[in-house]
Amino acid sequence: MLIKKTFSFLFKNFSLVAFFFLLSISSEISAKPYSQIAKEASKYNVLIEGIQSGSGVIIRKEGSIYRVITAGHVVSDLKKGDELDLKTYDGKWHSVILQSIEKIGEVDLAIMDFYSKVDYPTAIIGKSNSIEVGSEVFVTGYALPSASVPERVYRFIKGNLISYGSENVKDGYQLLYSNQTLAGMSGGSVINKKGEVVGIHGRGETDFKLSEQKGVAIKTGTNQAVPLTYYRKYIGEISDLNEDFDLDASNKIAYKQSQNILNDYRRRFLSTTYNDFYRKDGEEQKENFLSSLRKKIIPIIESQPNEPIAYFYLGVINVHEGEQEKAIVNLNKSREMGYNDAHVSLWTGLAYSAMNNRFQAKRYLNEALNTNPKDEMIVFWNSTISWEAKDIEVFDNLVKETKNPGILFSSTANRCKLAVALNDFRVIDFCSEYLKIVPEKDSLVVKQDMVSNYIESPIVEKKIKGINLAKKTLNSNPENIFLMYLQLRGLSLLNINGSRNSEIEKVSSRIINL
Repeated sequence: MLIKKTFSFLFKNFSLVAFFFLLSISSEISAKPYSQIAKEASKYNVLIEGIQSGSGVIIRKEGSIYRVITAGHVVSDLKKGDELDLKTYDGKWHSVILQSIEKIGEVDLAIMDFYSKVDYPTAIIGKSNSIEVGSEVFVTGYALPSASVPERVYRFIKGNLISYGSENVKDGYQLLYSNQTLAGMSGGSVINKKGEVVGIHGRGETDFKLSEQKGVAIKTGTNQAVPLTYYRKYIGEISDLNEDFDLDASNKIAYKQSQNILNDYRRRFLSTTYNDFYRKDGEEQKENFLSSLRKKIIPIIESQPNEPIAYFYLGVINVHEGEQEKAIVNLNKSREMGYNDAHVSLWTGLAYSAMNNRFQAKRYLNEALNTNPKDEMIVFWNSTISWEAKDIEVFDNLVKETKNPGILFSSTANRCKLAVALNDFRVIDFCSEYLKIVPEKDSLVVKQDMVSNYIESPIVEKKIKGINLAKKTLNSNPENIFLMYLQLRGLSLLNINGSRNSEIEKVSSRIINL
């Protein structure tokens, strides 16, 4: 009877029993075998050799550039002229790009890059609060040689989390664990049972009282790590050190910062001539811009592969990298996922324009303009690509109304150049305005266009202005044959009766001699 009642209870409450059973084993299902975790970790951990020896973890790949995170003290003593190398699991040595080394905030973490065309695995970063006190953790790294082991070898050490300290712990060493580590393992990974890296091993806990008594550092046997929460905050993946953050709010912060980065770069790019921009460290500015934008966007795509706005910015990155086909794929992906902002069409049009596909460029730029006809950037690029007579008025309005210095400069330039191309009667006025702001070394072409327009005018006073401007410009460009030709043509047009003219002869002689 008792057995019958028991079975009856279990049957009636099967779903409740099943729930608690599944709950009890869910953490075990998501856990990986230790051997698998050890094997995976061996491939993304690296050995570091320099002024100080340590270990590191590959956490990101961008093209052929890999990013490694390590303990800050492993690279803190580097000086100008020092070298720093790392060895990957396949035994290959790589030089660290010294300019890439960055300290992370006020904690004992640092990041650095190396270049390789070999495809290396990257670590999966987990939430540091995913491990509880008492749970198993694993520490990996390359210990220094010892009497019994005369070379640096990869080690995988099992232990338990002892404590998770507050944010006030010096240098960020919040994770305390029982794993018995060795010198040289600083910078290696601290891993949870899912195989995710949750911290970077840094040091052994010191018994300060006993150390004072003995006069040497005495370790307690407990070791410490800095949780990767600090790194995630540093790259903008989370907005504060609380890992249970509002994902949407965090993304909004990243997107706003990304837009500011993009706006700042485009202002500088548009606020001067193309050649002058690249003479003024333009390539370096471009790399800094792309690096800053990648730091905001790549982590979102890696952790949230269905986030449409992230793919929009990835497309923008592709455009600036010159990878236009990739840009179009990512911009279309953003659109298909539901992001219908007019700038998706704008950048798609710019990608097609860079591929010299003017038909598709105009199609998407018109689409952008129809969606948002008051957006200055869209208006500017639509007319820049269109390049028709009506666009002179568009540039003229932008010059008068815009407060964006980049659009102001470029619209002034385009208004002049388009007037020249179409032989518009306002070319002198427009180019005179452009001449006030164009860099001196880039002003010659503008002056040549103005001289040409002046000289071809039926008004004698304008012809004389053209001849005088040619003379003045030749003072700083004495061997410019085109200006001499324009000057000669102007003089000839003024010399209606064809009488002998000493100035004409003088200019002709200079042209022949050159």
